Amino acid sequence: MSDFIAIQQPLKNLFSARWLQPRVLWLLLASLIVLLAACGADSGEPVFPTARPTATTSITPTITNTPTLEPSATPTPFISPTPGGPSPTSLIGATSTQLQIISPTPTAASTEPGSLSIEYFTTDSQAVRPGDSVMLYWSVRGADRAIIYRLNANGSHDRLWQVDRAGKLQVQTRSLDKDSARFTLSVGDTVSRIEQTLTIPLSCPQQSWFFAPAPVNCPADAPILSPAAQQTFEHGQMIWIGSQARIYVFFNDGKKPAWIDFPDEYKDGQPDHDPSISAPPNLSQPIRGFGLVWRGQAHIRDRLGWATGPELGFDGAYQSDNVALPNTTLYIRARDTAILQLAAGGSAWKLITPDSTHPATPAR
Repeated sequence: MSDFIAIQQPLKNLFSARWLQPRVLWLLLASLIVLLAACGADSGEPVFPTARPTATTSITPTITNTPTLEPSATPTPFISPTPGGPSPTSLIGATSTQLQIISPTPTAASTEPGSLSIEYFTTDSQAVRPGDSVMLYWSVRGADRAIIYRLNANGSHDRLWQVDRAGKLQVQTRSLDKDSARFTLSVGDTVSRIEQTLTIPLSCPQQSWFFAPAPVNCPADAPILSPAAQQTFEHGQMIWIGSQARIYVFFNDGKKPAWIDFPDEYKDGQPDHDPSISAPPNLSQPIRGFGLVWRGQAHIRDRLGWATGPELGFDGAYQSDNVALPNTTLYIRARDTAILQLAAGGSAWKLITPDSTHPATPAR
């Protein structure tokens, strides 16, 4: 209570002040009541709280399907590009709408326009004769493989070689190519292809044929003059070439072989005929080397028949073309100046009538 007495006089002075408004006074009074209550508590006297109404119903709301909140992703901060440095990658992807298609790597030839090229296609062969071999050199770009064709006279393909993109290849010209041999290098496919043709001049050797018209092929060598003899038979003829020491038999019966040759094995001092063999009228058995073949080879005798005239000598000549064996063609002059053309392997023979308007080179 001493505290209350101590503040009485100041309160009186406060309430007596004119400037205090009623609202302020009420606030001061409420504060005083609180202060007095505090003083009573300190005195040890019981303080009974004012009764308050008790709530009769307590409603607690029920929450169902409580959502689970996922933590938000931390956004990537945008970093301004450094001047002169790389630009940042767009967060929404590329802005270009163009579709990029990646083709598989080609295994043979590239077919992109303009991607193929031939760097070179050439030969170092010189003084080429028909039938000779030549060395071809090539290099291409834009493909791993190429094809080399040998061409016919009309430009069609005669033979082909599948080759790498670069290298060298030895090929043979054809004996029937007279003025030039042609080869084509081809690279690419049906969509994109480039080709280059190499023309190789051909020349026959200095030797010429001993007759005209000349054959298509070049002669392998100069013609050779030789002593010769010829005899006719019922179904063919025989010709002896002294420098070769060989006897050629030609059949007219249409069977195979059409001609055949034998070595001349007759020696001086041997019997030149068989007296026990009697020929029909106006026919005879051959003598010397011809007779030796005729009597010793029954199949020759049966196919030729009897001789229809005597053996006659003449100045013969022969010459072959430059086609490699066994495909060489031989040309023999007959007694009546006709030319006998002997195909390789005895497959055929025929007579060629010389052209008197084009004199041939004399045989040596």
